[in-house]
Amino acid sequence: MGLRDNTLELMLDERFDLPGSASLSAVYFVAFLPRSGSHFLCNRLWKTGLAGAQMEYFNLNKLPVLANRFGARHLEEYVPRLLRRRTTPNGVFGTKLNRDQFAFLQLFAFDHPLKNPKWILVDRRDKERQAISWHIANQIGAWSTLSPAQREPEHSFGAIARCRQGLIEHRRYWDGYFSANTIDPVRVVYEDLVDDPDATVGAILQHLDIPLQPTCSPVVLQIERQATSRNDEWLERFHADLAAA
Repeated sequence: MGLRDNTLELMLDERFDLPGSASLSAVYFVAFLPRSGSHFLCNRLWKTGLAGAQMEYFNLNKLPVLANRFGARHLEEYVPRLLRRRTTPNGVFGTKLNRDQFAFLQLFAFDHPLKNPKWILVDRRDKERQAISWHIANQIGAWSTLSPAQREPEHSFGAIARCRQGLIEHRRYWDGYFSANTIDPVRVVYEDLVDDPDATVGAILQHLDIPLQPTCSPVVLQIERQATSRNDEWLERFHADLAAA
């Protein structure tokens, strides 16, 4: 069991509410795998003031906090109140979703404007580094540089191997969903994102047909890469253990 992700809590308060829009012009979902750079990507999108305020609004650990602040007693009230507070003035709303959060959203039987979004898929080429990063984050309880580590991680070949398999299963889920529904998402690769984040953000805004005219000046959080030399050392250990196995 991983420790609690405190990064998301930083974006629950009123500082991150937006002026809203008279009408919704674009809705998009950021489908992500663990440790794919989704916090970094969404922070860069947020900084544009053009693409909504992306966070995990359907994370069951966080949804009740926002619903309570919005005065929403049930999901039919939560969605429109969420849209009013987290849509940029140009009418754009975005949210992050992992596999389980999207499965929860699909259970909503009532009519709502989130049913036909555009899609962005965020993943990573190097599955072993991704698995190591996931294993470390699970142990230290810090999923971005906005949160301090809660303890020191311990290396475990078995846990890293399970994380790698979990990543493969997560990706299989998204690929299956997109294929079954004839969806061609914008595909963001972590390695390309960190190499040129401005180009990645520009391509996404173009895909969403968002004019490049700032509509608000959001509060900005500085999110950096978490990887250290420890990640490189653990990758070498994993390869050695894999060869021995």
